[in-house]
Amino acid sequence: MTRWTRCPMRIRHVGRVHQVGSGDPRWDRDDRVPLRRFRYLLEPLCLAAIAAYAVNRWIVRPEFLRGWFNDILFLPAALPIFLWIERRIGLRKTDEPPRGGEIIFYLIAWSVAAEVIGPWVFSHATADPWDVLWYCLGAAICWAVWATSAPGSECQGGRVRGPRCGP
Repeated sequence: MTRWTRCPMRIRHVGRVHQVGSGDPRWDRDDRVPLRRFRYLLEPLCLAAIAAYAVNRWIVRPEFLRGWFNDILFLPAALPIFLWIERRIGLRKTDEPPRGGEIIFYLIAWSVAAEVIGPWVFSHATADPWDVLWYCLGAAICWAVWATSAPGSECQGGRVRGPRCGP
C-alpha cells in the first residue's frame, strides 16, 4: 500500500499568495493535493538508473555508451542514496521529493569531487570537463522527474495550480 503525504496548497488572489493553514478563515480550507512520499532507494528512476548502470557495466558494454552513459546515470542513482543517509542522520526533515536546490547542491559537489579533487588525489583519475555536462543532464532528468512534483511546486499531480502551469 502506498503511503501518501499531504502538502499545503498556495491560493492566488488579487496578486497575493495565501498559504492554507495560515489562520485566515477566508483561505483556510483543506484543499490540498495528496502526493506520493519520496521512496529513496525504491524510487523508479533510481532503480532504473541502477539497473541501466549494471547492464552497461557488466552485460552489454556498447562502445558508443562507454564514456558518458554512466555519468548521466550517476545523479539519478546516487541522489536518493545521499538523501536517505541525510534523512537517517537527521539532516533532512521531510520525505518530500528532492527540490531543485538539493539536486544542484549534489551536482556541484560531485562535479568538484570527481573532476577537481579526484584527479589531484588519485593518479589514475583524469579531469574531463565534458563529464560535468553529462552530470548536468542527469541532474536535469532528476529535476524533471522529482522536483516538479515536490510540495510547493505549482504543477502538482498533473493539476493546474498557477500561471506557470497554464491558465
